[in-house]
Amino acid sequence: ALLAGLGWFGDSLFEWITDVGRWLDGGIVEDWLPTHRLIAVGLFALQLGVLWWLASGAQRAYRPRVGSDRSPAPVRGLILYLSHLAIAEKLAELEAGADGIAGIEDFRQRYGTLNWRMPLEAIAYHLARLEEVIVITSEGKGGSTKQWRTFKRVVAACFPTARARLRFIGELDSRYQPGLDFEDVGTVSKATDASYWALRDAGIGNADILIDITGGQKPNAVAGTAIALAEGRRIQYVACDHDTHRCHLSVYDVTYDS
Repeated sequence: ALLAGLGWFGDSLFEWITDVGRWLDGGIVEDWLPTHRLIAVGLFALQLGVLWWLASGAQRAYRPRVGSDRSPAPVRGLILYLSHLAIAEKLAELEAGADGIAGIEDFRQRYGTLNWRMPLEAIAYHLARLEEVIVITSEGKGGSTKQWRTFKRVVAACFPTARARLRFIGELDSRYQPGLDFEDVGTVSKATDASYWALRDAGIGNADILIDITGGQKPNAVAGTAIALAEGRRIQYVACDHDTHRCHLSVYDVTYDS
C-alpha cells in the first residue's frame, strides 16, 4: 500500500510539474487541483501519519535485553584491554623469565593470581579458531604500554603453537603509541572502534569478533559495551574464582524485545 501510494503521489507530482511547464509556455491549465491528485496526496500523507504513529508506539514498547552465553563458540578475533601488572616482583620475574614458561598450565600454577591471567584465559578459550588479537594498553609511568612486550612474550610462551597474530593498538594508529588514558571513555571508545574495524578489514565478520571488557578499569567496560551496542557486536567477560582458581568466560549481547 505504501509503495502504491508513493507511486500515485509521484505521478501526481509529475503531472503538476507538467502543468507548470505548459503554463510557463503560455498554455492554459484548466484545473490545477484535479480530484485524483488531491486524493493521491491526501492518501500518501495519511499513510505517512499512520506509519509515524505505529513507529512511536513501537518505540515505547521495546525494551533492552542482555542475552548471555556461558558456553560461547570460539571466535577468530579478540580485542583486549591490558591491565597494568602492579606487583613489581612478579613483573621482574616475568621480564626475566617469560620465555621459560612451559605453556598456559605452567602459568596458571605459577602466576594464577595475577591479573594477566584473565586475558590469557580469553586467548586460551578461543585458541582453536583465533586469528587476530588486538591489545589496547594504558599510558603513563604506571601504564601497561611499557609492559606490552613482556605480555607478548608471556603469550608466546603460554601458546607456543598458536597461529593468532598479536597486535598492539599503537601499530594500528600512531596516536595510540604511548597508550591510552583508561579514564577517558571517549578515547577508549574510538580506539576500540578502530580495533574492531581493523579486524573487519582482516576479513573477520561480526559474529567472530568479541570485545573483552575484563581488563583495564571500569571506564574500559563502559567504552567496550558502548561500541558493542551496534547490531551484531558482542562483549565477553572472564571471571576467576580466587578460592578454586578456576575461570569461566561469558559472552553478552544487547538486543531489544517487544
